[in-house]
Parts: sequence; C-alpha cells; structure tokens
Amino acid sequence: MKFIKSYTDLYSKANIVSIKIIKNKGRDILPFLIQMREVIDKYKYLCHLHSKKSPTSPEIGRKWLTYLFNNLLGTTQIISEILSDFENNDKLGFIFPENYYQILQFAMYV
Repeated sequence: MKFIKSYTDLYSKANIVSIKIIKNKGRDILPFLIQMREVIDKYKYLCHLHSKKSPTSPEIGRKWLTYLFNNLLGTTQIISEILSDFENNDKLGFIFPENYYQILQFAMYV
C-alpha cells in the first residue's frame, strides 16, 4: 500500500484517490469487479494492477510490478497521456504496456 501511495502522492493531481487492496482469488479481473461492484460507478477512471507475486519466481514478479508501475504511473506525462486517450476515445476500455520481456518465457499464445 505504501508503494502505491508514494506514486499517487508524487504524480496524481486527482481530488480523491482511493486505494483498495483486494485478495487475489485467481488470475482474472472478475474478483476485482465483484469486490468493486458497489462503488465502481462512482469513478470515472480505475487503475487495476496485480501485485504479480509469484511463488516460483519472486524476483521476476517484483520486477514485473515495478515495470507496470513505471509504464502506467511512472511520470505525470504518462498519466496525462493515458487520461487524454480515454477522454478522446469513448470506445477505449483498457490501457496496458507492452508485455514485460522477462515473462515472455512463461506466456503461452493460443
């Protein structure tokens, strides 16, 4: 939580920032949506990041999370560009960075 708060304190100009830690109940976004269902319509934007903890590769998980933070929340310019993309394209639903190169060895493309 402190890691996330440090990013929002440095880079966010939002009037209200709410951080909610949600128990990981799988590898899908559904647990997040279920736990946020009562408040999700109160927000214009949501940022959903997985902790990327991995019992088999803890170092890669930590580096992957850092990569996600740096590429989605790393500077005010990145955040402004992402918000601008959402404002200018009402069909846009998600934004995410390129795949982290160290996880490509674990990825399976169907």
